[in-house]
Amino acid sequence: EEPVTPNAPTTPTTPTTPATPTTPTTPTTPTSPTTPTTPTTPTTPTTPTEPGEDFHFTGIIESMGADTWVIGGKSFRVTSATMLDTGLANGVIATVEFSIANGVNTAVKIETAAPGVEPDDDFHYTGIIESMGADTWVIGGKSFRVTSATMLDTGLANGVIATVEFSIVDGQNTAIKIETEAHAAGPGEDFKFTGVIESMGADTWVIGGKSFKVSNTTMLDTGLASGVVATVEFTIANGENVAKEIETTASGVGVYENFHFSGVIESMGANTWVIGGKTFKTDAGTVLDTGLAAGVTARVEFVVEADGSLRATEIETP
Repeated sequence: EEPVTPNAPTTPTTPTTPATPTTPTTPTTPTSPTTPTTPTTPTTPTTPTEPGEDFHFTGIIESMGADTWVIGGKSFRVTSATMLDTGLANGVIATVEFSIANGVNTAVKIETAAPGVEPDDDFHYTGIIESMGADTWVIGGKSFRVTSATMLDTGLANGVIATVEFSIVDGQNTAIKIETEAHAAGPGEDFKFTGVIESMGADTWVIGGKSFKVSNTTMLDTGLASGVVATVEFTIANGENVAKEIETTASGVGVYENFHFSGVIESMGANTWVIGGKTFKTDAGTVLDTGLAAGVTARVEFVVEADGSLRATEIETP
């Protein structure tokens, strides 16, 4: 019997490296729903405060069409970009800020006029005088035609802020009046009176039975003559009515029996009121409108007493 060959020793199996335990998967955090983006509020255009930005005109709203409004007899194009104030309606006095392009007045903004503001006869613009040519002035970057009929204030010079009253003739801005900013101030600046011109002396004019001192600084409109209805802007100095400006009056404007002044009521005493920085006496004969209060713009009809004081015959809201 043949001897059995012993089996070759089995190579020991390399022990299996235990599997690295699987790190449990971190549960996925549910995605937060996306917060919808808040729509950006469109920026409201800043109202220009510097002179020379746009033209201005104040008048009564006559019609409000889909794309054209008529204000004070003048047409303005209105677009989706035009800023419209609340309270606008036919018959309301409104102020238009507008630009002129290709002969069209395009409204930038239309707002109700401040208390005491009266309608304009023509367009107005305020800016810095840049040049003063023989027949063309440049004010606030805009050109104005100047003629022999243009009333020019004293103190006008390059670099001065001026207000131009103008109309558009044959596509040109034609200046009717150019005055320094101080003279163009609002209510409370000077007194006004409207009457028929009775005489035109070298230094004294009589209008509506009242005398006014006239000097070489008085701005005189064209068309002034005896028998014409005129409006005088004046101050009172040393008991004299000193005319700053005399101009022909728009048709339909009545004459005054007394002087008139508009300003903000500052105080209301028992027999003395202060309006627009000027003092007026009141008495039992003074007619007082309803709605008068400190801070309200009022219109005073008054007479000048022998001692130079101002006595109110009527005070009313505009």
